[in-house]
Amino acid sequence: RTVFFSFVFTLAMIVTLSARATARNLNEMYAQTIPSSQLYLPIVQSTSGTGGDNSEFYISPSGEDSQDGTTPETAWATFEHAWTELEPGDVLTLMDGVYYQSIHPRRVGEIDNPVTVRAQSDGQAIIDGEGLRVPVKIEGSRRSYLIIEGIVAQNSSRSVYVVAGDHNVLRRVSGYNANTD
Repeated sequence: RTVFFSFVFTLAMIVTLSARATARNLNEMYAQTIPSSQLYLPIVQSTSGTGGDNSEFYISPSGEDSQDGTTPETAWATFEHAWTELEPGDVLTLMDGVYYQSIHPRRVGEIDNPVTVRAQSDGQAIIDGEGLRVPVKIEGSRRSYLIIEGIVAQNSSRSVYVVAGDHNVLRRVSGYNANTD
């Protein structure tokens, strides 16, 4: 056992030292080929897998569509209004509460800039169809590159989620009380 441990430890040290030497050699190579004024580290920023401007907007059961929607205090009231404002890459954050309207996107994202609709707190933004409508309906000609995160859909007139289209993502969502027909 001692020999095996010693061998593994020695092998690990060789790999570590070799990786350090390779990294040092690469740094020296880059330093020789790139002037120091042009050396930089790339910064990668991510907001839930979205791209583009990543403008964030808010909607609340107590919001007003006459507001700008850019903060929780100035949140919009309706998804219909939000769809007239959202662009590819934007994020629509649903404040905690119950919404008696459907999420039926009228805008879509793009391949590197999906539109994201997400709950402020997972499971606390509830879309209630009241047995009259589908809570989340992603279908029709405007139905691709959408991300839906953390919402609850309930009490549908048919399925609680109707999803068609390409490259749509649902994360951490739940649904119940669909129409039994």
